[in-house]
Amino acid sequence: MLFRSEEGYYGTDESSLVERVGLEVRAIIGSYLNIKITDPEDLLLGEMILERFNSMI
Repeated sequence: MLFRSEEGYYGTDESSLVERVGLEVRAIIGSYLNIKITDPEDLLLGEMILERFNSMI
């Protein structure tokens, strides 16, 4: 997926467009359990994480 700025610059993600306008982009430490579900395999992984979490409470 490409993102286009108003000047016609094509970036590969939001952070490349933010950097393009001169702002700082930072990476932060997160959790491997915080996943983005975009396809069926991600949904399976999300279900497994949820099952594991529910078995702990």
